Amino acid sequence: MEIITLKGGEVEVQGVPEVIRILPLGHVTSQKGEFDVDEESLRLMKAEIARHGVDVVVDYEHQTLDGVQAPAAGWVKDLSIQDGHIVAKVEWTDRAATYLKNREYRYLSPVITVRKADNKATGLHSLALTNTPAIDHMDPIVNSSTYNNHEGGQNTMDPKELAKLLGLPEDATEEQITEALTTALAELKKLKDRQDSLRSKGGSLKSESNMQDAKAADDMEKDAKLDASISEHVYANSALGEYLAVNMLNGNTRVSLNDFRESSDRNYLVDAWNEAVYQNPLILGVRSISLDTNTNDLLIQYDMTREEIKEKQEAIQAEVKKVAKEIIKDGMSNLKKEIAINDYLCMSAEYDNAALENAEKNDFKYVDESFHDSFNAYGILLKKKGVCASYAASFKLLADEAGLDSIVVTGYLNGNVPHAWNRVNIDGQWLTIDSTNNDNEVMRNALFNLPDKVARGTLSEDKLYMMDSEISAYKADVEDKEYYHLKKRFFDNKDEVVEKLSSELEKDGSTLLRTDYSLEDEAFKQIAQEVMQKTGDASLQGTTFLGMIYLQKAK
Repeated sequence: MEIITLKGGEVEVQGVPEVIRILPLGHVTSQKGEFDVDEESLRLMKAEIARHGVDVVVDYEHQTLDGVQAPAAGWVKDLSIQDGHIVAKVEWTDRAATYLKNREYRYLSPVITVRKADNKATGLHSLALTNTPAIDHMDPIVNSSTYNNHEGGQNTMDPKELAKLLGLPEDATEEQITEALTTALAELKKLKDRQDSLRSKGGSLKSESNMQDAKAADDMEKDAKLDASISEHVYANSALGEYLAVNMLNGNTRVSLNDFRESSDRNYLVDAWNEAVYQNPLILGVRSISLDTNTNDLLIQYDMTREEIKEKQEAIQAEVKKVAKEIIKDGMSNLKKEIAINDYLCMSAEYDNAALENAEKNDFKYVDESFHDSFNAYGILLKKKGVCASYAASFKLLADEAGLDSIVVTGYLNGNVPHAWNRVNIDGQWLTIDSTNNDNEVMRNALFNLPDKVARGTLSEDKLYMMDSEISAYKADVEDKEYYHLKKRFFDNKDEVVEKLSSELEKDGSTLLRTDYSLEDEAFKQIAQEVMQKTGDASLQGTTFLGMIYLQKAK
């Protein structure tokens, strides 16, 4: 048997359905291979479930496959065939029902077993609620009316219609059609690979706080002197947070807490420490903390020596001043300053995929020494390469230098990848900006000043980055400063969208704009088909994400 996860072929979930389609009858093609689904598949699946004596689980993001704690979103109570599909009757948990009602999860992805002898689906391992935005897929847009469904679920197309779509004469030979189709698919794969390499760019490390008792160490200094120059600009919402930040900025490894009675509350202490680390990007290399209960000293471990920390801090500060002088001009509005900083980060730096892979290998707890800089401002600003933590730290430092009030926000990208981004205060309004993912060849500036109600489908924040009592003050709920509104590239009228896309395709060969943030795949396809009819070009390629529409002529 072979287990197949139907990634990229998820079923969209509408509302909180009791019955949901999971597999079409007939021949199915997935990224993991091809297989057949029929009435025997249903019989074997039901028999296997009965043999095990337990309901099939619906989990979140296929966590059951990862061997980690996997809370259930629901349970499959029955399987049957309806309207040419195997369907499942699902009993949802209250939590999952709330997610579905709020459209925080939109797709159901099955995991099945396939019998190798005849490539037939024979078992249902699990189902998963997942989110796979359309930006993950770069598919050819073909009018579905040109396909004919035949018995058994196979899709076929008249050779003359296929030749026409490929720009060939109707009497083209099978070899000519095959060659043209192979070329088109190769170009499509290049475009998709380029997009895939730019998506899901997360990778923020989570520093470890171990508040267990720690033994005193004789070789750790206590109450070390503080360098006022490096501690001049400290972000803190509490006296304890400021004190911790100043000590970490100076690389101190043992910090007395005796003057701060509030530190006896361990949760408050960790809260203040997390805020200090995330909101002061010149704090470098902090790995973990522990508490010596004999002396009430906080013990801090770093990935580098104090000398290395100071050297890199000075280099970062010098680069920040240099860059700010280059990109921030006299008389600039705060909004133009934000745009200038975002543009600089997107144009001057590149994402360090190797560093992300290394972090994933180590469960985001640490990275190998060669990747340390990719997780702090030194990476993006000096080496011009880093992950999201480096982008976010660099944005905050440049914003501070430009006189903008900003913070670093932490959480998850697409629900599962540790991630960091920013909020910036422009004319009294907090705005959400993610320069890491704005640096995208196809969907540029997709996450520039999005309101939280839109961004939270992609960016789900945690509470580590700020004192719990302060988080509510940093909400972003306006959209008039969203990038495509600012550039007059936002259109909410369908006819206007079709007209704009069509005219720009004719002129430039590609086009990008934004419309309703809640644009569904079906609505996107309808728009694309109208553009094809208007331009007479049936070979367009494109994608959509959070209301953005990108179309290009096939190469």
